[in-house]
Amino acid sequence: MKLRLAILLSAILAIPALAPFDSGLMPLAQGKQDKPKPVPAHAKVDQEKVDEAIKKGCKYLLQSGQGMGTFPHGQRNQPQAIQAYGEIVLLTLLHSGYYQEGDVELQPIIDFLNQKTLGSTYTAALMAMALQKLNPKKYQMRIAECAQYLCDNQCENGQWDYGEPVKDPPPTTYEIPKRKKTPDDVATGGGDPNAPPGTPGASDASKAPSSSAGKTTADPKKGPGKTNTIPRIPVRKKKPGPPNGDNSNSQYAALGLRACLDAGIDVDPSVLQRARQWWTRSQNSDGGWGYNDHGNMGGGDDNPNSVSNNSYGSMTVGATGALCIYDYFMGIDYKTDGNVIKGLNWLGNNFDVTKNPKKTAFAYLYFLYGLERVGMLYGTEKMGTHEWYPEGANHLLGIQQDGVWGTDDKLPGGAPLGTCFAILFLRRGTLPLKPLPQVATGDPHRPAVANGAPVPNGGGNRDAGLVANKTVEAVAPGWRLLNCKPELQKTASLLGKTNVLQTFAEGTARLPTLRRQIDATRDTTVKAVVGHNPGDSWTLTVVVEGKEIATHPVSAEKSKEGWVEISIDLTAFAGKSVLVELVQSGAAEGALWSEIK
Repeated sequence: MKLRLAILLSAILAIPALAPFDSGLMPLAQGKQDKPKPVPAHAKVDQEKVDEAIKKGCKYLLQSGQGMGTFPHGQRNQPQAIQAYGEIVLLTLLHSGYYQEGDVELQPIIDFLNQKTLGSTYTAALMAMALQKLNPKKYQMRIAECAQYLCDNQCENGQWDYGEPVKDPPPTTYEIPKRKKTPDDVATGGGDPNAPPGTPGASDASKAPSSSAGKTTADPKKGPGKTNTIPRIPVRKKKPGPPNGDNSNSQYAALGLRACLDAGIDVDPSVLQRARQWWTRSQNSDGGWGYNDHGNMGGGDDNPNSVSNNSYGSMTVGATGALCIYDYFMGIDYKTDGNVIKGLNWLGNNFDVTKNPKKTAFAYLYFLYGLERVGMLYGTEKMGTHEWYPEGANHLLGIQQDGVWGTDDKLPGGAPLGTCFAILFLRRGTLPLKPLPQVATGDPHRPAVANGAPVPNGGGNRDAGLVANKTVEAVAPGWRLLNCKPELQKTASLLGKTNVLQTFAEGTARLPTLRRQIDATRDTTVKAVVGHNPGDSWTLTVVVEGKEIATHPVSAEKSKEGWVEISIDLTAFAGKSVLVELVQSGAAEGALWSEIK
């Protein structure tokens, strides 16, 4: 049976140690002699043991040279000599709490990664994750290359396979082109990605220096409203991929695309939509996922020591986490997504932190890192009745051998990968997704709903990869439209005006919403000219940072020849970057938008 689960292959070429270590297992070159004080991950886990285990694991990864080297071609359908541990090793070290940009131990790995060929889905995804964590502004162009690779190699059915190596060598530098920054740059968020210190679930990554990527500030020299946002780079799928792939490559593609979006890359929305559709239609009837669905190649029905198409742990955690990511960036409430909930129920019913559920001895640590991602992405401390972190962490602490995990795990890649997965689990390395903003429905009998793209998630993209729509741009430059029936969205000459945008609701719970991130100043005002069809009426609700600030009826009583001019004063938010949403409710015949500026 074909084994295609491997993330990174076995038989790495060992490299000598990069830096000497002291007896306390910390790098001497960093001068970090004092024991760090990470934020406790959980009250039921001994934090000192966690920290010590992570330091030992980092020592193994660095001293054995696991950050560099390529693999021999060991299995069919996998690119030859282009995969390596470097991407996931760098990601792990950055999340460990002991290393950051500028540390001499990391530089050889960083240099190695920036000159290598993007040769596989795993390479591109993990590189985007590592560089976004390292410095998304400095390495944005390289991250954009990763995004292009992932878009171009998406399969026709929405999955990913291993992908094809790029033909052109990487550029020697990855500097962002300079451009004039304007007050209406789309902000990508920023801020603390973690839970408050001392609370269950808080990651010690909150102690590391937060990235400046995408932060919007009021420069005291320039006055409020100026930004230091990094430019947004649009990436579009340029070529078709193969017919289908597998759910291992596909779940890592989701992680890589999230990192790209967080780094200010506007990923092709069609890629996100196609990927989400794959996960929703490939879910098994029991709520879990296998390596593929039963209608696609590979996997077989049931194999306790290899991939299979019946539901099992590592594919179900990967799929559930991927769905959370796509929901988030497409403006869907992942908290109430039925497919996500069914996946969580499967994990609760089959919970096991001592092995990969439904497998005998296969890809256990690969599964455990996926379990951490689901817990952090969905924002839950429990799977069913089980507390996933303390149960998993305490088991990991008991099976580490000489600083290493995974020597007995039947996973291609062995101890280096297993050690990375274990450290990422112990440190809760996945940034959580922030809750979706609540939008008033206008119905007192129906509670507010999460409607559209979320607030920033800490590395964080605010615009959710929803790029410019030409129809919308003609009326409302820089604004993005969500929750509108695409087949009905159009512009036309109506009621004496040209280029009138018409929007129609997808349903009672998904209200058409125009949104834009705005850097407010003392004199910032949004002006909207909106209209209604004869005999129809609707309500425009203005929402700023998830809070309703005004409602405006659009009806014959309020309009002049069918049109209403609305002024929205944002001076109360001067010096801040705010997410402004114009929400349509009502309008049986469609709402009309003539101008927003």
